[in-house]
Amino acid sequence: MSSNYAPIPIIDRMSVILDIVLNSPNGASASELFHRENIPKTTLYRLLTSMVQNEFLSYNSDTGMYTIGSKFTMTYVSMDEQTNRLKETSIPHLNQLVGQVQETVKLSVLSGWSAYVIASVESQQPIRIKIDTGATFPLHAGATGKIFMCDFSRATLQKYYEIHANRYTSTTIMSIEEMEAELDTVRTCGYALDNGEYLPEILAIAVPVKNQAGTTIAALSIPYPSLHRDRINIEQAAKLLNQTASAISLSCSPEGTKESPARVVDSLSLNGGQGTEL
Repeated sequence: MSSNYAPIPIIDRMSVILDIVLNSPNGASASELFHRENIPKTTLYRLLTSMVQNEFLSYNSDTGMYTIGSKFTMTYVSMDEQTNRLKETSIPHLNQLVGQVQETVKLSVLSGWSAYVIASVESQQPIRIKIDTGATFPLHAGATGKIFMCDFSRATLQKYYEIHANRYTSTTIMSIEEMEAELDTVRTCGYALDNGEYLPEILAIAVPVKNQAGTTIAALSIPYPSLHRDRINIEQAAKLLNQTASAISLSCSPEGTKESPARVVDSLSLNGGQGTEL
């Protein structure tokens, strides 16, 4: 999208209000919003009224607090369901990939300003990477984060670095300009690398998992010990990652789901004890 168009002030003010409410576990009052942001009182109350009517916010008249509205909570539920489905359908593909590369693999989604691991399968190598499901990692210090950052505008990238630019190792990318150059390389070659940017002893390769519309919905990666550097063929690993990402994407598409969401399953001694679906 062209950046030649001027921003719309009312949208910017809505974004500010939502940021405050999202970061306030118990909600925020109109008085708090008024004192924290330079919004004229009349404009603020009109904006809050409109946001409540459109279900962006919810207002509790007993406490006077504004919280996130049903339009967003419904979106959260939908996204949670999509994430669970993505996790369930990806496991067989992750297991197959582990067998091919003999290294741990993981699947992550973007959660706020972090990469959130929704599934991982550990390799059986004596020296291997172990990653817990539910772990979060910074975006600027790893291959997975770079995959998500490829969709960031420069303004979003700047906002991220203003808040989260911590140095973890000597190779952590701390410059926006350097990160932009890195992301251009990722877009060109189709995969991202982690050169020990979060932990010096862990390297990684990652690729995007895209939906049918071409939007990145997850990042698939192979984290491996730096001791295994010489046995990893980057191009071959990236090829296998992309094949697996495509398979996961297809499994999550409407065409990859069963027509009937409810089925009778006979787990008795039919078909030689293997069971059947009726």
